[in-house]
Amino acid sequence: MKAIILAAGLGTRLGDLTKELPKCLAEINQIPMLKRQIDCLMAVGIDDVYVVVGQNGPCWNKRYYDIIKGFCPNIIVNPKNLSTQNSYSLLVGLRSAGTCNEVMAIDGDLLFEKRIAMDIMNNLGDVTLLTRRAMYLQDSGTIVETKRNMQVVSIGREIKPAHFPWQIYGGMLRLNGKKIIRSFMSNMSDELVESMELGDIINRMLRGSSVYCLERNKGWININTASDILRAEKEYAEIS
Repeated sequence: MKAIILAAGLGTRLGDLTKELPKCLAEINQIPMLKRQIDCLMAVGIDDVYVVVGQNGPCWNKRYYDIIKGFCPNIIVNPKNLSTQNSYSLLVGLRSAGTCNEVMAIDGDLLFEKRIAMDIMNNLGDVTLLTRRAMYLQDSGTIVETKRNMQVVSIGREIKPAHFPWQIYGGMLRLNGKKIIRSFMSNMSDELVESMELGDIINRMLRGSSVYCLERNKGWININTASDILRAEKEYAEIS
């Protein structure tokens, strides 16, 4: 299995902390998030790892490229990181990473425990999404509507599921099989994907593929704000 870490963003919501620092290098208890991610992946046997970085913005320069290469030598540059979503970074990553049977795509700001990666690896669906149960009606994030068996019906920031609670996408997915990877990429032309979020691509696949949620309400956290870092430092001091 290959893993592609999508880390081309600027991390503006972290304020001065990432003003001139790639978000993936923000530290949790003195350890960069990216290193924590790679250590977890290596611990579960995934050593073919790629990191998609940005080209534009004050935090992207040779100094930080070299630091990232120290954790993972396989870096891929998204030349349009200021104008595109993670979906474009994933397309760039899939094209550069070469042929494979399975791919795990991970947001660069997702802090997770080893058991989360293991659970995603062991799921048998065509596409598996890490999610959590929404805690309240205004819970923010990418909403995922599912059937009772956790098969995905629709996904997106603006959808309005008929029943609460719904699922919230966590920033990790697995594509299982060469056919599924080809199908995923066939729905990601450059022109379309530049203006589409990852959820839009997944919606296009729902008719021909089995897409399921893996609900895990603990063991991971998205790092979007300074308060998220404080929470992570408290709850995941020894992440494993």
